[in-house]
Amino acid sequence: MSSRPSLLLVLLVIMPLSLLAWLGTYLARDAVNRTRETNLVFQSAEFSSVNPQILQGVRANMAELARSAMVPVYLAVASGSLLVLALGWLFFRESHRAMRDARERVSFVNHVSHELKTPLTNIQLYAELATERAEGVEDDTAVRYLGIIGTETARLSRLINNVLNLARKQRDRLTIQLRESILDDVVRKALETWRSPLESRGMVLNLKLGAPEPMQIDSDAIEQILGNLISNVEKYALSGKYLGIFTETGAKGVRLTVEDRGAGVPVGMQETVFGAFERLRSDLTEGVSGTGIGLTISRELAHLHSGKLEVDAGYREGARFVLTLPKKSDENPGS
Repeated sequence: MSSRPSLLLVLLVIMPLSLLAWLGTYLARDAVNRTRETNLVFQSAEFSSVNPQILQGVRANMAELARSAMVPVYLAVASGSLLVLALGWLFFRESHRAMRDARERVSFVNHVSHELKTPLTNIQLYAELATERAEGVEDDTAVRYLGIIGTETARLSRLINNVLNLARKQRDRLTIQLRESILDDVVRKALETWRSPLESRGMVLNLKLGAPEPMQIDSDAIEQILGNLISNVEKYALSGKYLGIFTETGAKGVRLTVEDRGAGVPVGMQETVFGAFERLRSDLTEGVSGTGIGLTISRELAHLHSGKLEVDAGYREGARFVLTLPKKSDENPGS
């Protein structure tokens, strides 16, 4: 069980049982003390002249009354304990069933996503081969159509990667594979997939690269982060007709910045947008498709690099996301 159901089980079962046990013990101890005090009173000088048989009868009657008074208390404690135990058992059973169903759903999504990867890779490969042939015969229409196929294939591949990574995060743990790479080269490669469709929709691309030194990163993960950020620009900021991508090397690390001139992130939502399945206000998301997990996965991938992904709250012209990566990763990144 996860920590949250365990905590709820403690609150529902152990704490009420402890309270009932304490209450029963307190009442029983109080009855014993009162009986002892009464016996001491009967043994005092004031009652020395009273017939011993009368005193004995009074003591017996008081003891019987005390026992009779405790019966409802014991019954209440016992019934309360049984009720709490029954509720705890029902909660445990339902929680266990919900967790089992969740694991099965994650396993199913993981399996289906893996099955989709192979045909998608083949589609992408043959689209690239067909594009080369179309370019050879100077068939501009075919090249344009195949470019759309390639773009949509890349989009679908990114969505599948997001789902797979979310499934891994929920089931086990998301991991990365660090290799020596140049961040600027990764950015160029990722942007090439998007350049044609963005420019065809009137977007002005501003690319400034300043991270030419090799560093330990997972190139696929960085491409996925950048792809998710550019995808959000395409969805929510086309009206601004601008996309800026910058890399720079500083004293503490390397920064990758993606900015636009759209509606921006609403005040107070700078952290909310990174939550799973969270989307911005309805007037921005109306008619816009998406899973709502791209930024969640992107931030997780940034953390696995010992870095961070944040919204620049001071940027007022639109939305600006900043990915910060350390120059030297920790000894055990991604663990």
